[in-house]
Parts: sequence; C-alpha cells; structure tokens
Amino acid sequence: MIAEIIPQSSALTKKYTNFYITNLLILKNMGQVLGMISAVLILSAIYFRVGGQKNFSNGLFIVGIIGEILFIAIMIMAIFD
Repeated sequence: MIAEIIPQSSALTKKYTNFYITNLLILKNMGQVLGMISAVLILSAIYFRVGGQKNFSNGLFIVGIIGEILFIAIMIMAIFD
C-alpha cells in the first residue's frame, strides 16, 4: 500500500519502502507464530481440563485467549497498514 503512495523517484524512498515492506512481513510472521502458540495453549487447556486439572487449565486458557486477541490485532495491523 505504501509503495503506491510514495513516488519511486529517489534511492532513499526505495530504501524506505523496502524497509517498510520487510518489517510488515516480519510482523505478519510473528503474528502467525503467536497465533499457533496460542492455539496450542488453548488445546492444552482443553486436554488438562478433561484430565481433571481445572486450575491449571484455566490459566492456560486465559493466556491462550490473550494470545489469540494479540494475534488478531497484529493481523489487522499487517493487513490495513
């Protein structure tokens, strides 16, 4: 998106655009990793709840949900930025 707005006239502009796109890809990849870790935490919470460890399960579930919310926020930033 930023590549369409900034005219590609100078080397500095091209360097800035490449830096911006690289950071955007890194942010997107970090968000995907966070989403997968959060999904594993939620699945582990379900496993422990079935096993009878309710308190430990509640903690894992809360951390997993917070991670999923952060994942959604990062993906929205990466898409609309």
